[in-house]
Order: sequence, then structure tokens, then C-alpha cells
Amino acid sequence: TLSCDHTKVTPYFIESINSKKGFWAVPCTNRISYNLGLCNPPSDKHFVLMGEHVSHKARGVFYLSTNADKPYALGFPGGRRPPYIP
Repeated sequence: TLSCDHTKVTPYFIESINSKKGFWAVPCTNRISYNLGLCNPPSDKHFVLMGEHVSHKARGVFYLSTNADKPYALGFPGGRRPPYIP
């Protein structure tokens, strides 16, 4: 959807523990820019894996999309990176 559903936080986090794809987020200044596809980081290293395996060095505002139903994780945007294996 185009909104944030905080009731899904727990299922997302639980899935992140053993996900083979991972919840990859992109840095972006706001939701409108994200929805319009205007958040294009200069390299893949700017994406952050969210959930159990998040880097504690990550700072800023990040956005990601999920599937509506399980499994929620979509993996790395555009499939440019091999599936994440925790």
C-alpha cells in the first residue's frame, strides 16, 4: 500500500530473522519521492538490510516495499544482488 502499517512490525521482524531474501531499504528524504521512484542512491552499498540483521551504523530515513502477504520480504531491489542468506 501507499502507507505504513505499524501493526505488521512484528511479523516483518520475525520473518527478517530467517529470510533468504531480506528486507532491503533505500535511503530517501520522503514518502512521495519514494512512491514516485525518485530515490536512486549512487551505489548498492547505500541500501540497508532491515530487521534482525540491520547494520547499527545505518543512519537516516529509509523506505522499502513488501508483499501484501507472507512471505513479505521482496529481496534486493531489481534483483541486482543474490538472495540474502543470514
